[in-house]
Amino acid sequence: MTLKDLEILERCNRENIAALEDIVGSDRYGILFAAGEDSTEKYLRAAGNVWSNHILENAKAYILSIIYIIGTVVSGYPLANGVAAAAGLSSGSRIIYVLRFVDALIYIFLPQINVIILRAFEKRHLLHRMVGRTVVIGDIPWVVSVVHVP
Repeated sequence: MTLKDLEILERCNRENIAALEDIVGSDRYGILFAAGEDSTEKYLRAAGNVWSNHILENAKAYILSIIYIIGTVVSGYPLANGVAAAAGLSSGSRIIYVLRFVDALIYIFLPQINVIILRAFEKRHLLHRMVGRTVVIGDIPWVVSVVHVP
């Protein structure tokens, strides 16, 4: 450990109490700060909501996939075949095989389709974690910044 590392740790130690007071919205004696729109607590709660949508995305997509699979298998009408049947297409038609192939593709890509639907519904970036590279920059031993490179 270098002298610069010790200086950084000492600064973090000194600023820790003030940062915690800012987060909880009161000083160390329990006196509340005036709650503003730009308070750290509100910022952290908003960031937590964004992060929770990000973390729960796979579970939500999995649940949507389960609902779709159970609904289409139990009813006997996958999406493309169900639309064709509702439109009056006979089951003897040759196009039925193309529609079955389309339904198979839907089942294969269903998790990713549901992720895109969730992101659109939650008004989040549609291609997040699908394209681009990530660069990790370790500027000091205790902090690592992650930069997404488009």
